Amino acid sequence: MSITFKVDKFVNDPDDNTKKIVGLRCTDSKGAVFIVDKKITIADGKTDESYVQDAYNDALSEINEWFSGVSVEGKVFNPSDNSLSDGE
Repeated sequence: MSITFKVDKFVNDPDDNTKKIVGLRCTDSKGAVFIVDKKITIADGKTDESYVQDAYNDALSEINEWFSGVSVEGKVFNPSDNSLSDGE
């Protein structure tokens, strides 16, 4: 299963002019969605890609926690052999 990351928000923080709010919309291959926002320090000469990469790095543990949960949802549990599968 894979995750697609789409920039959901990219604005200067109205409460703190030293920060940019970067939102990531994470969608797995089954359509489950997780949105996370991170405040990244604004720096002269920093590229948009760098802000997004910083937000991704800051959010990675939250993304991984979400993904580990949704990756089990919808699976079939077989108690006879203690296994999970995608099939019926």
